[in-house]
Amino acid sequence: DDSVAFATKVAMAKEMIRQAIRDKIPFGWVTADAAYGFSKGWRSELEQADVFHVMATTRHDTVVTRWAID
Repeated sequence: DDSVAFATKVAMAKEMIRQAIRDKIPFGWVTADAAYGFSKGWRSELEQADVFHVMATTRHDTVVTRWAID
């Protein structure tokens, strides 16, 4: 079907979670491996939405949370 645009797994996951938040679908956590956790913007977005999350990252990644800067 040519009407379906290509999207990476990370982009699809982000959109699914965003849709769940918009639709007020109850869920407790988002968990993800390093391919997803490497997206700093998404981690920040989840924090701003008060969504609990556990995401793996690479050992070279810098992780800053809003609680670290309050």
